[in-house]
Amino acid sequence: MAATSLFVMENKVFSAYLFYCALILLKLLIMSPITITYRMLTNSFMNIEDTRAPVLGTRDPDKQKRALVPNESVNRVRRAHQNDIESIVPFTILGMLYVAIKPDFATAEFVFKVFAGARIAHTPIYILGVPQPARFVAFLVGFAVNMYMAMQVIMASKPELNMSVFSLENAAFVSLLKYGSVVLVKLVAMSPITIMYRKIHKSVASEEDAKMAQPNDYERQKKLMAKNTEVERARSAHLNDLENIVPFFLTAMLYITIKPDASTADLLFKIFAGSRILHTIVYLGKVPQPSRALCFLGGISVNCYMLFQIMNAVFL
Repeated sequence: MAATSLFVMENKVFSAYLFYCALILLKLLIMSPITITYRMLTNSFMNIEDTRAPVLGTRDPDKQKRALVPNESVNRVRRAHQNDIESIVPFTILGMLYVAIKPDFATAEFVFKVFAGARIAHTPIYILGVPQPARFVAFLVGFAVNMYMAMQVIMASKPELNMSVFSLENAAFVSLLKYGSVVLVKLVAMSPITIMYRKIHKSVASEEDAKMAQPNDYERQKKLMAKNTEVERARSAHLNDLENIVPFFLTAMLYITIKPDASTADLLFKIFAGSRILHTIVYLGKVPQPSRALCFLGGISVNCYMLFQIMNAVFL
């Protein structure tokens, strides 16, 4: 197969990669609604405005206070989500490189299936608290797949990449560069914003930071290390960005490969960028619900639409 035809639908290896990659990215996106569901079921929320939301909220100050207490079931779902991010992101990148070395189709499809199955199994095992080593085995299988692909790519003499759709002649790719840069700048800016919030509210993340700020005062060090709700709000906004912007980039790169209509792609990227910028403003500004939920839905809807288009292109 010529190098120019590696990243096209006619290449069965790439087609299989697209499907299983879209499947696990969809699974990754679903983790956010699962977390929301657990919060509702356990009446455990991260922010005061969530406790006052219509229907599920309350005006009782004592109930609001109890609803802000961390819940282990919710934290377990969030840790499962974080583990997905740490495993799925490397897979999508390594998978693209693996396709470039022209592996055997049966082997490649098996590798992609095993990884997808391992990650899908990992989540219910984690959330339901199935005894070890079940979760470790599910994690290890996915890790082994990533290591296998990485070693295959390293041992290949000359991986060949087709970058034809990823050029400035492709209007859809140009749109991704433009709006992708906007959301990346916004994502990077969350770190200095969090630092600024820490300075304003006199809250540090670790013992060494407290010792540096108050070298000889243990009591003040303890106060500095206490969690601050405003700082945690900024950190939550940052985490929410990571949970949505990383899948967006991976999904958008796959979406570009199916050669979508340029104007449609441009609109999707604009909607995503706008929804993520608004999400942070609404989050940090403590704007009442459902404003933040609507911003979140705008972004996740774009990601889901692109993923379904990718899977549709594979089979139709």
